[in-house]
Amino acid sequence: MKTKIPKRFFRELAILAGSAPELVARLADELPKIAPQLYPFDSLVGVVREVVGGFHPPEAERVNDRRVDFSADLSQSLTSLLYTAGAASLSINEIIDSASETIETSFPEHAEILSSFVRGILSCRNLLLSFKSTALREDNENIVVDSKIILDIRPIFDFDLSEAVNAHTFLYRLKLTHRTSNEVESKVYTLSQDALDELARALGRAKDKMELLRNLPLSRTLGVLLEERQ
Repeated sequence: MKTKIPKRFFRELAILAGSAPELVARLADELPKIAPQLYPFDSLVGVVREVVGGFHPPEAERVNDRRVDFSADLSQSLTSLLYTAGAASLSINEIIDSASETIETSFPEHAEILSSFVRGILSCRNLLLSFKSTALREDNENIVVDSKIILDIRPIFDFDLSEAVNAHTFLYRLKLTHRTSNEVESKVYTLSQDALDELARALGRAKDKMELLRNLPLSRTLGVLLEERQ
């Protein structure tokens, strides 16, 4: 099934091409320099802000009397384009052809500069590896975005309330916040001491396995290891 690239991915690029084409050329030079990594979003935003800076086209919209952040909107559009390419099952040439078709239909006056830009960044190995790895990491229904262990101490009251409190217990709760395709949800799980200890052992074992795999010859033959920025 053919992947259709929506024209909204190129709206800010078309504005930039019409007002400051030299900035499009600079973006084409700087974006491929981003090192391959999981979740390259902040790096991409940093490059866009450095290149585009305070550029605001005359036709930039205003919301509540405040000018729209053009760099943020452009970064989002580029992220959407690259993520779509990374998650697609099509070849990169098919993605480029689909993007060029959208550009020629929706922005014919800037077709040459936009098509050249898109062909360049979608052919960049660093960017494609980064976004393909991110799409692979997120190819699940629930993505954990935050976790917290909540420790509480509770007094235990005697059946006879006239008696002084002379007992207490600890309560352990695991709060996991995950992102679905539509929203962010949180669930709280009650843990026993044994379950808490087992969770700690499982996490430690997972890290040991990761270090073991990291140092295997097979890992090195697979090429660059893409990890989240620390």
